[in-house]
Amino acid sequence: MKGLTFALIDVNSAYAQYYALTETQIRHRPIVVLSAQDGIIIAANDQARALGLRKFEPWFQQRKTLPKAQLDQVAVRSSTFEHISEASRRFHHTLGQLAPEVWPYSVDECFALYGRAQCDWLAEGQGIKQRLWSELRYPVGVGFGSTMTLSKVASHVAKRFPEFSKQQIAEVREQDRHILDRVGVEELWGVGKRTAPKLLERGIETALDLAQAPRGELRRVFGVNMERTHMELNGIACLEPGYSDHSQTICSMRSLSPSQQFCCEEQLARGLADRLACAHEKLLAQQVTVSKLSVYAATPAFNQRVTPFNHSVTVPLGLHTQDLLTLSRAVREGAAKLHKNGVLYGKIGVTLLDPTPLSHRQGDLFSRSDSEKSDALSEVLGQLHGRFGRDAVTLGRCSLGAGQEVYGSCHTPRALTRWDELALAY
Repeated sequence: MKGLTFALIDVNSAYAQYYALTETQIRHRPIVVLSAQDGIIIAANDQARALGLRKFEPWFQQRKTLPKAQLDQVAVRSSTFEHISEASRRFHHTLGQLAPEVWPYSVDECFALYGRAQCDWLAEGQGIKQRLWSELRYPVGVGFGSTMTLSKVASHVAKRFPEFSKQQIAEVREQDRHILDRVGVEELWGVGKRTAPKLLERGIETALDLAQAPRGELRRVFGVNMERTHMELNGIACLEPGYSDHSQTICSMRSLSPSQQFCCEEQLARGLADRLACAHEKLLAQQVTVSKLSVYAATPAFNQRVTPFNHSVTVPLGLHTQDLLTLSRAVREGAAKLHKNGVLYGKIGVTLLDPTPLSHRQGDLFSRSDSEKSDALSEVLGQLHGRFGRDAVTLGRCSLGAGQEVYGSCHTPRALTRWDELALAY
């Protein structure tokens, strides 16, 4: 893959920008976005961080650190995933018109591939920024590199290094050792929180140190993924965006508000069935089957009056399937194994494991299969949910039906997807 250039386009303070898209009155104010049921700060824009508000901290604690006058200026929004998903889709769709090939990486990041190594990348980046701002009002940073990892480094450099922070456009190649020597190894894509301390113990402190380390030694100690990171830092592209169309897991989690928390096994089974319905919707959208699932439950994260409980149970399904009834029976079995008397459940979830494309599914010669009927049922359910919503038809044991939203008290109108919640213009 020589002679190519990768770009990474990253929306600044994406969640906050996605809400400001339809709420113009908060665009210049501190904005924080909270997790389900208004528990944790999951996003904060620059103005909010300047006030000392920190991500991944409980909101009820962080709000106490501000004087009332400052707190009144903070725009607080609950996570409205339908709105975020649509705002992200528009971001990726617009980028698809600007680059030859694009691959969405997350709700706020997208890789682009250019079939040339030489170009006025500053002008290219400015064109991307201007288009996204004029059409969507999204401020973005753009990083260019000869590999995906180097484009990630460039994106980090564009936002953090003073000489690039004004335009937020940077180009980093393998020969730019003066830049790689200023990027900490813990900032690298592919280096996790557990791996970084081990690298530091070996004297590998920067991206340049990692690029110059013996490749064979890195593979022996840290595995093939670290070897790939080493190669990418040296300009050898060995990661290809979009190499797989399917996730390794399909997950649906939910934190419960105090009024929704429970202790009994039946309520646990019903709550997990509701999470399964959400995960099954994703399963159908990806056109995959799974061979096992995992159910999860935990006590409320910040309730110090209860004994901590955080466990999961994996249930094998035998054959690969996408049949909702088969999955439901497995969830019921998992709930029975997971339940513990006296535990107050504050967070529950279902994870579908080992997804395989539907076209690759293999049958069992010696077992009776109703795959055609189950596939037809799944298809009908998918059509009903797509037309009338996921709560239109549910399993009898699902407890969270229509009208019980997962959003908190700071719920933002879904102005991008709901006619009855359109923003008002005065």
